[in-house]
Amino acid sequence: MTLDPVIQSLLLLPLWGAAAEAPPGPSYQIMASAKPGTLLVRFTPEGTKPFTLLPTRTLAGTGQQRLPVLTCLENSARVEPDQPIRCNELSWQVTLKPVPATGVDASAQQNLYFSEGSWLITEWGDFPRQQGAQPGQVCMPDGRCSPLPGMNEPPLVLNASQLREFESQPARYKG
Repeated sequence: MTLDPVIQSLLLLPLWGAAAEAPPGPSYQIMASAKPGTLLVRFTPEGTKPFTLLPTRTLAGTGQQRLPVLTCLENSARVEPDQPIRCNELSWQVTLKPVPATGVDASAQQNLYFSEGSWLITEWGDFPRQQGAQPGQVCMPDGRCSPLPGMNEPPLVLNASQLREFESQPARYKG
């Protein structure tokens, strides 16, 4: 039995979508940590090595941020800032502030951890950019991804409700 070429194309359409390349640029994967109030970021650079990371963007008036403490996942070595990096994947921690019962000033744009397990993270100070690469994308533990904004665009703000659901998942969500 032979299928009409149009029907064959329609049947293969989902496979073509799955085979599509990720957007250009590096990839940032946010993962739950074993410690409450801490998230892990896994960074996969774009292109070939070595590469250089630029300091993170900061909220106006807060001063220049340094790079977070970077670890190469291949050998667990700490990566020094301002040096060319030869590593296929890096990792670093993002610390969340617990939200007090009295609430929080949203204009401060801080990384927050809510008592019920949900969290909010902003781009400020958390996502160093790869020099010479497109901004890339940031992916949540549930697989949702968002493009990292350009340097002149508003910051990326991400939230996850019920972080505990990710903590109870298989080890692929653990750091």
